[in-house]
Amino acid sequence: MKKSIALTAIIIASQLITHAQTIKKNSVYAELGGNGFIYSVNYDRIIPLSDQLKLAPRVGIEYLPQEHNQNHNKINIPLELNILWSKQKTSKNFLESGLGLNLFGIKKVIQ
Repeated sequence: MKKSIALTAIIIASQLITHAQTIKKNSVYAELGGNGFIYSVNYDRIIPLSDQLKLAPRVGIEYLPQEHNQNHNKINIPLELNILWSKQKTSKNFLESGLGLNLFGIKKVIQ
């Protein structure tokens, strides 16, 4: 019974992933000197709302190890939301505008 439930879940998940890849665009990338102060590893996804309008949320992380006189590490989390708009339905060129936020200096204490 457990094997059949697991197999069914795997089949459904693979179909959802296959379907999602044809509709949505995903990116994972490293960035130097961008929204993170020194570097960041980011994930973003393009979500089509229509042929002319798309959303592109983005989240990243930057980990900075402890400094000499401090006993904590710092984690920075850049967040961004972009809107892509095209004047024509068949155009591959989009105007992009967005807002971002960087949650920086989150401390992880070493004990």
